[in-house]
Amino acid sequence: MSLVWVVGVTLLILYSVISYLKVINNVKTSTLVRDDIFETDRIVTPFVCGFMKPKIYIPTDISQSELPYILAHERVHIKRLDYLIKPFAFLVLSVHWFNPLMWLSFFLMSKDLEMSCDESVLKLFGDETRANYSQSLLALATGKRQLLSGSPLAFGESNAKARIINVLSYKKPPFWVVVVALIATFALVVLFTANPKNDLLATGVYSGFKTETLLANKTLYVGDASKVVALIDAMPLPAGVVRDSVELQTSATPYSITIHYTVSELEGRDNTYAFRNPILLFSLVDNVDVIYSSILDITNKPSTSTSTFPYTREYADQLMDGDVRDYASNTSTLITLIDRINSIPFGKRIIAPDINKITAQGPYKDQIEKYLAKIMSSPQISSNPQDYIKAHENEYNAILAMDHKALTYLFSEFKKGDQNGLKGHIMMNLCRTILDGEDIKSAITTPQDWYDTYKDHIQRMVNENGIDWVHQNAPKGSLIRA
Repeated sequence: MSLVWVVGVTLLILYSVISYLKVINNVKTSTLVRDDIFETDRIVTPFVCGFMKPKIYIPTDISQSELPYILAHERVHIKRLDYLIKPFAFLVLSVHWFNPLMWLSFFLMSKDLEMSCDESVLKLFGDETRANYSQSLLALATGKRQLLSGSPLAFGESNAKARIINVLSYKKPPFWVVVVALIATFALVVLFTANPKNDLLATGVYSGFKTETLLANKTLYVGDASKVVALIDAMPLPAGVVRDSVELQTSATPYSITIHYTVSELEGRDNTYAFRNPILLFSLVDNVDVIYSSILDITNKPSTSTSTFPYTREYADQLMDGDVRDYASNTSTLITLIDRINSIPFGKRIIAPDINKITAQGPYKDQIEKYLAKIMSSPQISSNPQDYIKAHENEYNAILAMDHKALTYLFSEFKKGDQNGLKGHIMMNLCRTILDGEDIKSAITTPQDWYDTYKDHIQRMVNENGIDWVHQNAPKGSLIRA
């Protein structure tokens, strides 16, 4: 459809340009009569042509009795800048060519331009010239080919019948009619310019998001507890979901927010809010790095379960093709972000690539390396990888939140070989966690052996069984076999 629209715009603009060039070609041999008036035998009707210094062109066979009216008409066009208005209107029509109302508006506008100039001529010469002026219009229209509408021509033979009737019956409107018309026009312009996306905007709520509250509590710091909680509570939740406690981690980067929810009804199991709401938070809380949604499901009491969904700013920025904070400047941009979030098909299918050809790419590589370096920095007295992971849970969870992007990088590191040190053990733990603890039931002694065996096992399943990998509820840290 976009291609069809572009083709339509291109054809109409080409039509206008070609018709204009034809007019220029027809008048290039014209001779100067006086001032800005030129005469030529290659045209059949008078018109104004030119954008910078418009000139009036008249046929050589025009009657001298008709000439004063015609010149007066064309000078009104020049005075009112119609030679610029009509081409601009045609350009707007070209962009909106698919809208029938735009075609109707353009032709009615062209008709009104001519009738208005006719009325100005009558005011100038007096009512006693009605008959002569009508005769001039009829003479110009009889037996002559219609001019191209796309050309910036002001005085043509189109709508001759309507113009003659208007000249013969024209009466100056009372002052009150002019005032009412101006007021009505102004009101219509205001009404058609205003284009709220939702009737609920008047109440400060859009698609369940309390936009006024969100903008009022926009903050630079994740540690601003009152504003952060106000932001969280201004976002919609499905029936059966209750927001419980909120934890703010501000002691060291990555700064994080953990939101605890309780699901007590089956309707609340639609957990897409755990992915959509954090994007709004990233736009409104300037320095938060990771947001966790911890969901306690008590719908099957006494059996309960807890799921945690991590979300990083990097992932949010990637989804929105840029810094999400740019959307929090005003209500309009925030609504645009909400619309984009609502259009994201969370839970979309992702096919696994050839593991042997996988490579690290994108901004995730540098960020993951930074987090891994932080994790391996302490405690140096321990040789247990779990101690390092426990000491740097925020960095570890931030990598997990990158999900399949992190997996891409980790596999690329294993592909280099000899990853049996502390880094290798941490990477193996990350891979297994992202893959829901999937492991090969065999004697594996080192992380590199684990990877070598694992990648062959996974690739064999893909090649032999056609098994895809489904990225459930993106960006949950979970890749499961379908």
